[in-house]
Amino acid sequence: MTPIGPVPFVGRVSELDELRQQLALVSLVSLHGPLGSGKTRLVHELAPSLGAPCSVVECHPGDRASAIRSRAERALRCVPGALSATLTQQARVLVIDDIHHLRTDEATSLLAPLQLGPTALGRIVVIGRDPLTAAIGATIAELELGGLAVDAAERLWAALADSYGEAAGFDAAYARTRGMPLALRREYARARLGATAWDYPALDASARGALDALAILRAPVAPAAIAALAPGLELEAAITGLLARQLVDATGDGRIAVHDVIRVEVLGHMPADTRRRLSAAAAELIASTAAVGAGPRLAWQAGDDGAFGAMDQITRARETVWHWIAAGDRDRAADALLADRELAERAGGGGEFEALLDAIGDRPRRSRGTVNPLAPDAAADGAPLDAERQR
Repeated sequence: MTPIGPVPFVGRVSELDELRQQLALVSLVSLHGPLGSGKTRLVHELAPSLGAPCSVVECHPGDRASAIRSRAERALRCVPGALSATLTQQARVLVIDDIHHLRTDEATSLLAPLQLGPTALGRIVVIGRDPLTAAIGATIAELELGGLAVDAAERLWAALADSYGEAAGFDAAYARTRGMPLALRREYARARLGATAWDYPALDASARGALDALAILRAPVAPAAIAALAPGLELEAAITGLLARQLVDATGDGRIAVHDVIRVEVLGHMPADTRRRLSAAAAELIASTAAVGAGPRLAWQAGDDGAFGAMDQITRARETVWHWIAAGDRDRAADALLADRELAERAGGGGEFEALLDAIGDRPRRSRGTVNPLAPDAAADGAPLDAERQR
């Protein structure tokens, strides 16, 4: 398979400058904007120029503040309860991504203790879909990310054409998307491959199988990890086609990732029995890295290049339990959680395990406007992707 790098980062010069300036003045900055506006990519592009180590922690549906706090403490390698002190005393940058997955009260509980003083050396960037000032009641720098300027959007379109083939209709696509990067990529795929380019049911079986596996795994993985969950696919052709349709991204290190909004769409189409089966397979795959020599063993047996083996023990345990819950096997989830309870106490993972314990005991709730993302028969953690959600 010919390696293809990440989609080029274009424009955003003024946004990068503003974010850098805000971080020089205040310790807590909120970057917010619509789905697919490129918030996470912007921060990743900025990080190397900040002159301080940058650690990223992600929020997932169903997370609690205590889980994110534990995650951040491990990322910064500080003792439990010392997150605020560490950021006050050390020049570190903590990025908390997808905070919209937390309830407002949980976001407040997480961020209120992280209002660092004026002499703090550390900085915090929070990425989400909505402003945070009202939620945490504090002075915070807010930066809203909109669409690309037309010249930058043209460069993105041209870069896609260079990699995948020419496509007409940029002006109409820009007018429809107002320069939102992911939506613009969707319109490019439709212009080149037809109106059904982003329609999940219209994909061939191998492409759907690969996308299903990526949606379940929810982490960038090597193609062979996809094959471990969904054997028998025409994998190279499937991934090449998904890349051309802009439904997945190459990370540049041989791994493939799926954007959260695509993942939500795929989960919405996935039959409940398929989701349970793939979630169970994912739990088995990730748990297999917990053995001695986990990284090489996974690379040899499952074909992954260490995406799971590189996780710390708490993260692997969390992902294993999460997938057993999604598979509908709460007994296996409880067994996995109990097996690692001493590890949680030693390694500062108590917050993570509290949230998982809640999830294991939480029965599926079906009420208007809410879906329990950990319920085995839950359709998805959001609504399907369409043009309005991208605008």
